[in-house]
Amino acid sequence: MRSVDGGRWTATFRPGRRARLFGTSFLALWLCVWAAGEAFALGILLASLGVRGGRHILSTLTSWGASLAPELAHRTAWRAIPGPQNAGPLALAFIESWLAIWTLAGAMAAYQGVRLLTSEDRVAWDGAGVEILRRIGPFRARRSWRADQVEHLSLSRRDRALLLHTPRATHAITQWGSKAERAAVRDEIRKVLGSRARAAGPDVPAGWAFSPAAEGAALLVRDPVARRVRAAAAWWGTVVLAAAAWFAWSRGYLVGSPGLAGDVGALLALLGLGACVAGSAWLSLGGTRIIVRKGAIEFRPGPLAGRSAAILEKVTLFVEHTTDDDGDDWFELQARSGQQRRTIDRRMNESRKVLQLARWIAEKSEAQLELGRGVEGDESEALAA
Repeated sequence: MRSVDGGRWTATFRPGRRARLFGTSFLALWLCVWAAGEAFALGILLASLGVRGGRHILSTLTSWGASLAPELAHRTAWRAIPGPQNAGPLALAFIESWLAIWTLAGAMAAYQGVRLLTSEDRVAWDGAGVEILRRIGPFRARRSWRADQVEHLSLSRRDRALLLHTPRATHAITQWGSKAERAAVRDEIRKVLGSRARAAGPDVPAGWAFSPAAEGAALLVRDPVARRVRAAAAWWGTVVLAAAAWFAWSRGYLVGSPGLAGDVGALLALLGLGACVAGSAWLSLGGTRIIVRKGAIEFRPGPLAGRSAAILEKVTLFVEHTTDDDGDDWFELQARSGQQRRTIDRRMNESRKVLQLARWIAEKSEAQLELGRGVEGDESEALAA
């Protein structure tokens, strides 16, 4: 619903009734199953650690199951409730990891349920810029962009969400309401902001972000927000595994008889933690920054990217198409200059994103773009679909 508030145009978006009804019903049913699984895993973990509450949880679940399905309970009755005497380090590590993932999944499902029931996005705009006020239950968040920060607005290809593009990143304004309502607000904001909000040239595909650099160049990087989220998840997983390993070590589960054969568990735990730390550090400090300027492309790898810096001049961009043994189509964007070749992006069965990135770089660098066998045909089929 659009209106005028304080001299600014405003539009309020909420989840549709169908999404609320079916979405919350499914999530409520799923959370009931989740609660049973959570209680069962927690009871197993506490009983294995020797905590009396774990045995009580398992006994309660068993009595509830027997009252609901007596015949099934008779066949699946406990032979012996788990305890410290039969809990090995691998079993404890598996239960802790599963419980951590399952708890996170339940929290995300509960958040989505609350979001469907109480979410509201209020978009306001005038000649000075655009503002979004989000509300989820009692929590509110406000974000605004000046008119000179807005490059253009668009609708995403997948779910037609309203997107606002700045030189540094792409921001999702709202995904609620109907497609027609979001398209109408997009067009109105474009009119109010004038030439700053019109689409010009190919867009940077999802998963990438760019910002202006010196001398008219553009800095192109993988989406920093998505990268930070993956790095944070990896570090949290590393912390959980480290805590589980420390607990198992303090209880003596990882220490066997003297000699290498007796310390295999400790060695495997150490190697696993080392791999987790290395992967988390790579997500945080790896990656390559690409500087695109007229007539040249510069590659600046991060501290842990494992590749050297390079500047390619008189570049030719080439999109190569290959097929693996499973029949999947791979599309690889390469920057070529003489004998030098650097891969910029490589995706499976996603020719449109690779071509969108290739055309954007070609426009900024004025490089020649060449397409391999079957690339244009695959893009045409994807657009037709």
